Amino acid sequence: MQNEFINFYPEVYYKNLEAIEGVKFTPREIDVISCLLSGRTSQKSIASFLSISPKTVDSHIRNIMNKSECPSSENIRDFIETSGKAPCLREHYQNLLIQSSFEKLLKELASLIDKKNLICYILFRSDQEKDFHFLRRIEKYFSLAGVTVRIEGVEKHELLFHLSEDRRFQKADYIFYVVDDILREDLLKIYTTEKIEPPQNLQKNNVFSDKSIFLLIDYQSLKDLPNNLKNIKYVDFKNNYYFSLFEILISIFPNMNFNTFTEEFMVKYDLIQNSSKQKYIQELSDVINNEKEENNVILQMKRLKKRKSLISIIALIMFIFGFYIGFLEVKKHQESQREMHLHSIRSNLMIPTENSFLKRPELIDQIDEKLKGDKGIETIALVGLVGMGGVGKTTLARYYARSKDNSIVWEINAETKSSIIHSFKDLAYTLAKTQNQREELDAIQKIKDTEIKEEQLISFVRDCLREHLNWLLIYDNVEKFSDIKNYFPQDPEAWGHGKVIITTRDSNIKNTNYIKPENVIELGELTKEGALILFGKILYNCDLNKLTQVQKEKMLDFLKEIPPFPLDVSLAAYYMRNENLSYDQYKERMNKFNADFEKSQENLVKETSSYTKTRYAIIISSLQKIIQLNPEYKELLFFICLVDSQAIPKKLLELHKNPVMIDRLLRELRNGSFVSEVMSERTEESIPSFFIHRSTQALSLNFLINSLSLEGRNNFTEKIISTMKNYYEEFSEGDNPKILMFIPHLESLLKNIDKINISKAIHEKCRVDLLLLLGYLHYQSKNFPLAKKYFEDVLEGPNNSSIISVKRLSEIEKDFGYICAELGEADKALIYLQKSIELCKQIPHSEILKAENIKTMGYVYSGKNDFLKSRQYFEEALEIISNIDKNLKKTLLEADIYAQLAILYSMEYLNKNEAYKAEDYALKSLKILKEAQFFYKDSKNDLKKISQRIEKHGWRLGQIYNRLGRYREAIKEFDTNKLSNKTSQNRLLISKGEASLRLGNLETADQSLTEAINMIEKSGKPNTWEPKVLRAEVKIRLGNFEEAYKDCSYILNAKTKKRNNYLNVLFITNFYHLGLIKCKQEKFKESTEYFSMFFEAIEKFCKSFLDEKIYNDLELKGVFQRVTYHESTVIQDIQGSLQRSTKIFSAIYGASHPFVCDYVLKNGEDFKKNPPLSLWKGLKNMFYIFFKNGSLCL
Repeated sequence: MQNEFINFYPEVYYKNLEAIEGVKFTPREIDVISCLLSGRTSQKSIASFLSISPKTVDSHIRNIMNKSECPSSENIRDFIETSGKAPCLREHYQNLLIQSSFEKLLKELASLIDKKNLICYILFRSDQEKDFHFLRRIEKYFSLAGVTVRIEGVEKHELLFHLSEDRRFQKADYIFYVVDDILREDLLKIYTTEKIEPPQNLQKNNVFSDKSIFLLIDYQSLKDLPNNLKNIKYVDFKNNYYFSLFEILISIFPNMNFNTFTEEFMVKYDLIQNSSKQKYIQELSDVINNEKEENNVILQMKRLKKRKSLISIIALIMFIFGFYIGFLEVKKHQESQREMHLHSIRSNLMIPTENSFLKRPELIDQIDEKLKGDKGIETIALVGLVGMGGVGKTTLARYYARSKDNSIVWEINAETKSSIIHSFKDLAYTLAKTQNQREELDAIQKIKDTEIKEEQLISFVRDCLREHLNWLLIYDNVEKFSDIKNYFPQDPEAWGHGKVIITTRDSNIKNTNYIKPENVIELGELTKEGALILFGKILYNCDLNKLTQVQKEKMLDFLKEIPPFPLDVSLAAYYMRNENLSYDQYKERMNKFNADFEKSQENLVKETSSYTKTRYAIIISSLQKIIQLNPEYKELLFFICLVDSQAIPKKLLELHKNPVMIDRLLRELRNGSFVSEVMSERTEESIPSFFIHRSTQALSLNFLINSLSLEGRNNFTEKIISTMKNYYEEFSEGDNPKILMFIPHLESLLKNIDKINISKAIHEKCRVDLLLLLGYLHYQSKNFPLAKKYFEDVLEGPNNSSIISVKRLSEIEKDFGYICAELGEADKALIYLQKSIELCKQIPHSEILKAENIKTMGYVYSGKNDFLKSRQYFEEALEIISNIDKNLKKTLLEADIYAQLAILYSMEYLNKNEAYKAEDYALKSLKILKEAQFFYKDSKNDLKKISQRIEKHGWRLGQIYNRLGRYREAIKEFDTNKLSNKTSQNRLLISKGEASLRLGNLETADQSLTEAINMIEKSGKPNTWEPKVLRAEVKIRLGNFEEAYKDCSYILNAKTKKRNNYLNVLFITNFYHLGLIKCKQEKFKESTEYFSMFFEAIEKFCKSFLDEKIYNDLELKGVFQRVTYHESTVIQDIQGSLQRSTKIFSAIYGASHPFVCDYVLKNGEDFKKNPPLSLWKGLKNMFYIFFKNGSLCL
């Protein structure tokens, strides 16, 4: 009967279409087949109709082809036509059309319905599982109309009076009771002589009030009820399913006119019914009246011929269209390649201005020739430029790179490992052009493990380079090749094809296996002509041909006293020009500083004294002149020499002294060719910075150390450390690029304070300050391993406790405890938290600090899965702050504690009644914060902190709704709270994936969970087992057993930290998945082994989680009994395992939970109805053998 299908069309699938010609298809595959059969051949059209992606449609079609062994969509249609199921599938398609029209009308209604956040409950007897799928569809439709409906299964004796026993139902706007035989009898007894007594707190008008509506699914009417019951509200589904739903909407929205919508739907409904009716009757007749086989064959051949002609025309059109699209793509690719050459990606390659730069064309030609030598070969061309500091290696490499049109030209500062990583980070952000790439980079920056973060960053750059042709990288200032080996392009298959230039002072580079000896160019002295050209250009600001012969001879004579290298020649020329000195005057000043040079000689490395002597003399002469202009410059120069030589933020100096003074100093340093200014291009915000040549910085520092008294060095160093603190405080919010640039400067300063000969007390204090700055910087960026290293240096130092104040030490120990907790070192965390609490006794008004420690102890114990201790510490922290006057710190802390309690309860109790306290705590946390928004509305910074907390705790409320089984509410919270800082994006995707899975949106769930897994794996985190357990269920329900098995196998080998009941039961569920997969794959021995593992693990969990009475009842029934493989009884064993699993999961989650109803219960029912074919074959063979032997033994 047609109405049977219209009432609830999924029943068509369950009864008639689950298997076609012995082939099992999923419900979604049946939807796709019905579309193909009914003329929807475009994947895009099917995707739009079914509200899924074209990619998903393509996946379904390929699965259908594999299962049915049909090589094309045309063959699928033939397969269906000959199966006898075509009429039923076309009727299924008709129902899809009606359903689609109905859903569109509901969405229109949602925009018009009065938004008063109605909440409705549907109560049904939990043992009536057959009603659940029907009710879930009602829930879906009401959600489209903007009405929240929650389904609740209750015990049979509680159904009628459940309203009085649960506060949720008392707050509901409407309650729908599903009428069954027991409820009907109870209704009769209430108003007859056999009347039963309801609970004292339940009045008759509670049950039969305006908010109670009875749903008649299996019963025709209530005609035999007493007259005083005739006025109760009920909806009878015996007629049309969709019109009955309209009837419910009219009941709960009595003031709204639904006539227009119902009439519109009736027109569409009749139109779809009438347009299909004759066609379906005819085709059904063709299948049933199958007597004239020959005529049927002719008819089929005609159909096939007609279809093939149509296919040929379509194929020709598609070929022409495809050819045209291909032509456009090729043309587009060619244009993009030309555009790439015009707009290549380049770092800021600074070189001297034209009037102070020596081009050295003979060296440029050598580089060009050696790089061209490898052209066309699948190796990366290499050139090494070797020479002492200041011979022009970097300038030459930059000049060459600037003259080329490579797709990417980038300089890697290879001085230290840290500088290499920062250079790759700059390159990565520049290469990241798409939103996905930028999000991937943001995820990489959040990785806690430093080594994994570096590997992922290099991998990101490597993948980007492979997409560009003919890139060029400069590895500048390589000390040893081994230092860059792990970051160096070696394999063109991995890195693509490009060129590399290395600059280094290590002549042994020619002995490595990674660069050809003939590709090493050793930079020597400037030729006389080269030195003369460079010196003349700077000193006289003109070309050499404009000078007289006498001037040239005097310059040549003078240059004999100057080491013939670019830095020395240029510095001498600048000095003479700026000071207006004669050659003799310059030589006199240079010789004056010989003694000073000897003092610094022992501190220089890899420099010969004959070359550094002149350079040192030039540098200190220039520095003294600058200091004479303004004595305060000395402190600033000392500052510049202590930090890293590259990318020194101008703002750092401006925090130390007046910005006008900084501008004047930098101008003087530029005049003397000491520094060059650059603009950082890491982010959209340009950061003014400058760099100084490393050799110049080292020589300058030695001069300044020797020229300053002990008191002067102490004083300057303390002021510099103070400025570093101020810089951190000003720019430490979020992922500020100014803070990212700060790291190498802190590291250099930490290293240099050991060299500057300051007093021991000042040295120890400054060292502790720097260690803490580095520790907190890494703490803030979630790099907990590095943060731990710096904190340990502070806390375990022999004299550090005497340097740090008691309050500061207590705060450090508290933060270190949290770091240890995040790294899984719970016992160490508790030791330091307890130490911090002890110190609080010495600190007046330390209630907030003590409460923060106790809150963190609660967090630690939640990680140890000790619910009672965790709750105890959270409640103790609340008690401590309860008597403190209201302030922002207290408000944020109080909200955080309630949020932690919410998570604790939800993870401990799952969806037990006790878990509803989690919702109360979460809502209380949000209420505190929202009230604070009004109180602190005049403070922008305070409002920002409060808003970030609201976003975070709102997302946590969504997680709690997931545990409570209120998945639609969870989705709303996830959509509202996007977590703008992106630190928990993967958690958000996992939570959304779980909610979508439980709502039956399998494709959406698969997409969210896969995206989360990819994000976690790219971030370098080792464990993705949690989302893979959920995705395995999705894959199983979609019929992709091989992919599901891959996820489950990973989980078996994963290192898990099972920290709460939710994660524990999720991990154990993986054994159930594996048993089910092997059963579906008909590998029954493996299936029984996995089910045995499941029962063993779940028994231990249930013993600790379930109420003792429930557990004992399950144990008495033998539901935890292990399974052993016996071929003769395997069908009963697996069927029994599936049934026992249903009882266990029902006890844990509740019988009406979607996981139980839509998955676990259905698995058992499917196996019972359609056991694997191989089992029947085995039984058949067994019977055959018995009969053959003349005996039958069962």
